[in-house]
Order: sequence, then C-alpha cells, then structure tokens
Amino acid sequence: FFPADETGEIILFKENEKLKFLLDDIEDTDEKIIFVCNYHEEINALYEKLIEEYESGAAVVYTGLQSIEQREANLQEFKNGETRFMILNPATGAFGLNLQFCSIMYFYSLPLSPEQFWQLKDRIHRPGQKNNCLYKYLLYRNSIDERLKTILDNKQELVRIFTSKENIKEFLLGS
Repeated sequence: FFPADETGEIILFKENEKLKFLLDDIEDTDEKIIFVCNYHEEINALYEKLIEEYESGAAVVYTGLQSIEQREANLQEFKNGETRFMILNPATGAFGLNLQFCSIMYFYSLPLSPEQFWQLKDRIHRPGQKNNCLYKYLLYRNSIDERLKTILDNKQELVRIFTSKENIKEFLLGS
C-alpha cells in the first residue's frame, strides 16, 4: 500500500524505500528470517533482492503459485538450514506450518484478515520455540498498512477483553 503525506497525497519513490530499509535492518543478524508479503510483486522483488545481496539459494518462497511438492521442498530447505530466508504469503503460510526453529518475522505488508495475522504470528510462537519471538512491521506513516495495523491491534484487544476469564464468568453468571 502506498504511503501518503499529511494531506493524503500519495508519495511515490524512485527506489523502494521499504526494501532498502529491510536490507539494512537484516544486515546485522545471521538468524533465519521469515518475511510475510501479501502481493506477488512484493514477493518477487524481495526474493530477487535477497538473491542479489546474498547468494543464489539464500531465500525460498512459499506461496500458492508453487506446487505442494515445491512448497514442501522449500520448507525443508529453510528448516534444515540450506537457506536463511523464507518469503511467504498469508493465504498459504498462515495455517498449519510449524516454524518454531525461526524467531524473527517481518511483515512487509499486512494481511487483511485478523485471523491470518494472528495465525502468522503463531507460526513461530509455538511450543518448542527456544528464543523470544521478534515481529517487525514495515509501515509507512499515513499509509493504509499503518491504519490496518491499528485496526488489527484494536481487534486483538477486543478479543482479549471479551475472552478474559472475568468477562466470561460475568456473561455466564450475570452480574
């Protein structure tokens, strides 16, 4: 989604500033990293840049465009340490993957579904995780993604409030 200034005017960049920031940010770690991207254009641009900056085989992609066999092979390469980076999209990677061997996840763009968002975060925050999980959100100020992150956080807070032990007890027993 495009960044905008305070007046709502879209800001266009000659270079992909988000991608540039991301590459600078990951430079100081040798940890495995998962990147979440909503759009195939983002996935392709990120993949090409990671291969260019690091080496062929440094990244794998996990999307619905690959066959099930190819996705499984890419997952095994990432899991076994043959590759350092995994790029996935929410529709394919939000459910059913156990990625607790990785503790860093970047949201290059955010899913529109709160359930996908929560499930994506749970891919690395699961039993067997030995490290603290780190989630980074690449958001432009005044962008749709910034607004979407606020909405996702607010919905999570509402769920927390309505599912708290005290509120459930009050609902069931009345007050």
